[in-house]
Amino acid sequence: RLKHSYSPVIYRYFGLEGYRLFEVPPDGVEAFLRGGGLTGLNVTIPYKKTVLPLCDTLSPIARRLGNVNLLRFDGDGRVYGDNTDYAGFRELLDYTGFSIRGKKVLVLGTGGAAQTVAAVLEDRGASSVIRISRTGEENYGNLDRHRDARLLVNATPVGMYPNVDASPASLEGFLFLDGVVDLVYNPLRTRLVLEAQARGIGAVGGLWMLAAQGRAAAQVFLDRRIPEE
Repeated sequence: RLKHSYSPVIYRYFGLEGYRLFEVPPDGVEAFLRGGGLTGLNVTIPYKKTVLPLCDTLSPIARRLGNVNLLRFDGDGRVYGDNTDYAGFRELLDYTGFSIRGKKVLVLGTGGAAQTVAAVLEDRGASSVIRISRTGEENYGNLDRHRDARLLVNATPVGMYPNVDASPASLEGFLFLDGVVDLVYNPLRTRLVLEAQARGIGAVGGLWMLAAQGRAAAQVFLDRRIPEE
């Protein structure tokens, strides 16, 4: 469901007037990519890992992370895969001012976005990054063991419009949190963000990340630098 996406507005601001949204079923992804007529494409959940084996070449960061959110097509139909989410989340952390070095961080989710978030956090010097899944060893049933976390990041789509009353976890008992980051950007303040703010915890949604990764992607699509400001 892409109707909630702000990407067309953002890309028009960056000079990409022809940016369009395509909803593709899982069994139609490869045919869509190989169908021709595409010059560039963003990939969102749940396809960031799905398209990886369909890429002919990968950027170093996409190869490291094992997922892509940007595809570029040359005239011969070859597909280049890149990841601009890494830059987007890095800039979001800069925007928040949250200190990461030496701190324990909880990341909710195990998909492509969670992989990217974990990589940025590790590169920023987090003492440990715990990824929470629904069924793995670290899961929502034993969150109690991580009540000492200093930052919590939601890298799942839980709470995204139209399911705005949903939240991936309760913050009750997390007494040491310095901040909460929710990658969901619609609504601007998710239930998780609202709960954090009500508890006096600094919190931010994902709109800044969306815009920052969009700037990085537009630079690839347009082959020119777009000023950060």
